[in-house]
Amino acid sequence: FTIAVSAPDAAGYSTIEVIVPVRKITTKIGVRDTHMKSSMFKPKKFPEIVYRARTSAELAPGSDTLEGQLTIRDVTRDFDVAVTVAESTDGLHVTGRLVIVPTEFGLSLPGMGPMKVLDSIELDFDITVPEN
Repeated sequence: FTIAVSAPDAAGYSTIEVIVPVRKITTKIGVRDTHMKSSMFKPKKFPEIVYRARTSAELAPGSDTLEGQLTIRDVTRDFDVAVTVAESTDGLHVTGRLVIVPTEFGLSLPGMGPMKVLDSIELDFDITVPEN
């Protein structure tokens, strides 16, 4: 994935953009990954999942909520992400959790026989931002 953070604009706001290539999403089970990507994400037509937020908060230790928009396939929804930033020996350590409800983005829940994906998906993230 890629993360881009703009310099603050004249009003003091930065834009944060996170792009996740669908082909990089994995459950670590090849057959399940192939089925999930083709039935849920349609990677040839929609190769990326994108999150954009605009914030005046500085990247500094503490907790904050990013108010932004998440785009999956051709559906964009307002989406807030709570983050916690802590100092580490390698830079700043950013952690958080997303809870995505696939049906809110028009995604069908894939399954095989009686097995189905849960109606909400929890994604934990743990990112280290190196010091300049």
